[in-house]
Amino acid sequence: MPFLTTIDYFSYGSVVYSINYSHTTESFTIFPDMLPEDTVITEADRGKSESQYINTLSYPGETVDFYASLTYPFATLVINPDGSGDPGDGDTCDLTITNISITNQSVTSAHDGSVTISAATTHTPIQYSIDNLSWQSSNVFTGLNAGHGIAYVKDAMDCTASMGYDIITTPIPFNRLVSTPASGQSRWSALFNPIVFGYQSESMVPGRKFITQITSGYDGATNIITATHAANLTGYCRADISKYLRTLLQPKDELDYTAINYRDANISASYTVQYKEAWNGGEDLTWTNTGDPFYVTYSAMQIGNKTGGNMGPYVTYPDAVQTNPAKFLNDFKYPVFYTDMPWDLSFIYSEKVAGYQLKLGGNGIDINGNIAGALGETMLLNEDGSVLLNEDGSKLLIEKQAPGVLYNKLGVNRLRISQNLPANSIWLDVFLFYTDGSGNNIRVTENRRLLLDNSPCNGLPYEYLKWVGPTGGWLYYLFTKNQLHELNTSNPVLMERYISDYAAADSSHDLISISAQRKITAGKNDIPAHEAEALATILYSPKVYRLVDADTNTWQGVIIDTKSIKMYQTYGNTGDFEISYLLPEVNTQRA
Repeated sequence: MPFLTTIDYFSYGSVVYSINYSHTTESFTIFPDMLPEDTVITEADRGKSESQYINTLSYPGETVDFYASLTYPFATLVINPDGSGDPGDGDTCDLTITNISITNQSVTSAHDGSVTISAATTHTPIQYSIDNLSWQSSNVFTGLNAGHGIAYVKDAMDCTASMGYDIITTPIPFNRLVSTPASGQSRWSALFNPIVFGYQSESMVPGRKFITQITSGYDGATNIITATHAANLTGYCRADISKYLRTLLQPKDELDYTAINYRDANISASYTVQYKEAWNGGEDLTWTNTGDPFYVTYSAMQIGNKTGGNMGPYVTYPDAVQTNPAKFLNDFKYPVFYTDMPWDLSFIYSEKVAGYQLKLGGNGIDINGNIAGALGETMLLNEDGSVLLNEDGSKLLIEKQAPGVLYNKLGVNRLRISQNLPANSIWLDVFLFYTDGSGNNIRVTENRRLLLDNSPCNGLPYEYLKWVGPTGGWLYYLFTKNQLHELNTSNPVLMERYISDYAAADSSHDLISISAQRKITAGKNDIPAHEAEALATILYSPKVYRLVDADTNTWQGVIIDTKSIKMYQTYGNTGDFEISYLLPEVNTQRA
């Protein structure tokens, strides 16, 4: 049976056909042979116009040029006796390309197309090329863009053959989800960054739109938000739903500091997404679901973050070989742990660790940097995941709904360290971990170093503030000494009095009402630059509280005077920090 050389491809209906040529019989065959011989192929199907050049094959003493046709067998040939490939010495050139396998480009400009050239000859080895300039022994070429190309081969006798091929871009399926805010394993996003779902429509028609339906809630809530976004002229729709998700979260603190572990439902949420296409006069009948839930935290990631607006660096994974375990949600390089004050450390309890018994571990570090003693293991969740353990061993629910479903614990959790600290500790290294079936302790968070402050006040006046940091966790700081208390009055309302007897009159005006507001300026001396940088985040925090009474855990919302911050540079990369804030307005009498 003579060799059949594939010289071209074309599509007709939903089938891709190959045009094969036999030099022995100078005939063409179509595979699969499903078309009647009187079939006429359009230029759109053929991909070529009538008489367009396809490729050239070389044989002993002649070359064969192929040209496109729109009628069966969809190719014509011209034989040119030019002596090329003349073997000499009685040998015969029998090199031929038997097939070219093509992997199409996945999307435009992806450069992930490939061709595999199959050739046969009795004079091996065969070399391969796709530009007739550089040659290689491998018959596979990768990293190719869409377009027309020519494959070349040559054997040990310098016999040559060539064949054309076409790489196309794989068509995009109808209504395809092309992107989500997930990054790697993490499906957690920062609320105040773009949270984008990308859809692709098959119809490149102006006015095409996509409807996104967002169902929120950790616990099967039925809170549904619907958003509509328009596709561009290529049918691509960029649906940024971040502004819709902002209705789910608010910077409100409801922790009473009695539990070791607390799920802060106000600053994290889960949601699922489904979408459908719409146009003027109609829309799809069914929704397309995007799969597993996504999650959002009350965070604002900064420019330059490696994962963009995704919270990947802060997401916990049950992985023994994590290169970079999850970070705690704290913007201080070394958070100060005020042991006599309400204080906690925030972290993301992700769906990846649902079902694992998380524990708190750590070590005290003395002034010389040596381990002063172990913190001891504290289990955050019991075996069935339904409750948390308090410091005295009592069980506390961390949410209002029925216990028993570990997924109810997902979100931003706040860790309160309440056990006895190792003696002589200046620092405390803390981390979260679980114990696997073999008894190995597997860390799921970073080892975070805290600076211990056992007696922060020493009986001195102090101001203790907490606020939501950019990464989405609560930050705490205590200002001692350097305080200035002021009282500002404004908006006086006066009424002029009519005086008939100046001798007996007491005034010419009556004060009807006035506004009064206390202002406190607090500061700290000789703090490192990295600490001042974290303190500056209080300026743009949406919620700042001031501790009024530590015994009753009473907090008061305050407003930062954004023009009041002062940082004084001194030697040694340290300086003084000062900031002012307004307390709630004084309740004054009215006339």
